[in-house]
Amino acid sequence: MVSKDFQWLQEHYGELSKKYAGKIVAIADGKLVGVGDTLSEAENQAKRYTHKIPLIGRIRKKRAMIL
Repeated sequence: MVSKDFQWLQEHYGELSKKYAGKIVAIADGKLVGVGDTLSEAENQAKRYTHKIPLIGRIRKKRAMIL
């Protein structure tokens, strides 16, 4: 079973990659709640918006092409 937050990340990855390439993002309750260059930055922002443990992920700078 895929979590609500992971599903949100998949659905919005394209727009996140344009705006936050190379950044770490935190997602909770189907919303972006933190962005930073480091895990600590993203977590600290997320703590201001929710008491839940957010989904944390890095947005790649470029998508890999597999041949």
